[in-house]
Amino acid sequence: MFLSCAESSDNVKINALPPEITRCNFTEGEAKIYYLKVKVEYPIAVSAESKDGGSLYYQWFQTNEEYSPEGSPISGRAIEGGGTLASEYYPPAKEPGTFYYYCVVTNVIEQNADGGIKEASVASPIAKVEIIQKGNAAEPVIGDMEDVSYGGNEEPPPLVPNISFSEGEIGEISYQWYFKTGTGAGGQFIEIAGAVQPELTPSIEFGTGWRYIVATNTLEEAGDGGRKKASAQGSPVKVAFTAP
Repeated sequence: MFLSCAESSDNVKINALPPEITRCNFTEGEAKIYYLKVKVEYPIAVSAESKDGGSLYYQWFQTNEEYSPEGSPISGRAIEGGGTLASEYYPPAKEPGTFYYYCVVTNVIEQNADGGIKEASVASPIAKVEIIQKGNAAEPVIGDMEDVSYGGNEEPPPLVPNISFSEGEIGEISYQWYFKTGTGAGGQFIEIAGAVQPELTPSIEFGTGWRYIVATNTLEEAGDGGRKKASAQGSPVKVAFTAP
């Protein structure tokens, strides 16, 4: 005995199709960098589509291993249309370290009591998130130099300050020398044009007087709220030129 088309269709179970994750704003294994105690402006996120018109639900998980799909669900706000979390997640930046997250997207179709499976899920790749300290420029530390004296026909050796750096990051280091003529307390220091190296060969053009260096450490701006420029001025050194 054969069933009619109508009779056979009544016995067909309709199963939900797994959703398709169409895009992630992260690459598995490649770290997304956020900064400690700085508000996360750009979340990790996925985009998905239902292949059968179902409703999509999102749930983010945290896992302790880079390649483990077994994690702990993260509680969060409900979104319009259902779902436990939004398709984007802002990782907390409360402590430094490396953390791993992934999203499970579930497609749910209407329940019509035909015995079919009404939901199907798929997991995203695992997002690696690194929370790091703010990048602060290290302060230059300039040691004192002894006063020097040169004879009129003597080729002066360069002034070579001892420059080190305190704790922090070292980026691009720039230098500028200044001079003041005379030996008294008055007067104003003036920038020496072109004197932008860490050493300075004193020129008799500027005569007897004082020289000092300013060293500046500059980091690239990273949006992490850290101090990106630090400068220090060395103590003035007396330079004397005597008659031949």
